[in-house]
Amino acid sequence: GRAVLLGVRCLAVACFKLKPWRQRVCEERIVKSLLEPKGRLEMLFPGLGGSAGECLAAAAKLQVNVEGGFGPNWEAQHLDVTRLLLTAADALSGAGLRGLAKSLAGGDALPVNRASRAFKSLEPLFDHAGSCCPVETLQASCSPTNYMAKKKKKKKSKGSNGRRPLGAPADTFPIRSGKSSG
Repeated sequence: GRAVLLGVRCLAVACFKLKPWRQRVCEERIVKSLLEPKGRLEMLFPGLGGSAGECLAAAAKLQVNVEGGFGPNWEAQHLDVTRLLLTAADALSGAGLRGLAKSLAGGDALPVNRASRAFKSLEPLFDHAGSCCPVETLQASCSPTNYMAKKKKKKKSKGSNGRRPLGAPADTFPIRSGKSSG
């Protein structure tokens, strides 16, 4: 399940930057094969837990970044995939919904081309995610200062690292307070 999520994320970034990838992703019907009934994502949903929403959000961003489809019938392809995306989003609950909202609101840092012709039909999904998970909340939880505070807290909770210089006897190694035992 995690490999599928990472693969979809990589494709979303590649399709945001590289136009030749868009055609290939559309020709291979990657997003549709993930979402259609008995597709890869449906088989993985039970094992993914909260990552199911993240995977669905990555698929939605990929769909927007490939501009909905390729060729003269791109609109029909896009409407079909949009229907599958919305159906899969309706099937989510609990942690999956929170993962979807957080990811679509920008918590996964994946780029999305809001100028894409495909964004218009998926905009309500992105807007709803933004209302469920406001940007201010994401910025607070993802800020570098918050990350560093969490990192320091983890270090403190572990206590002293118990390291001593090589060859130093255990009884002469200074303790954190600056005193030596012995």
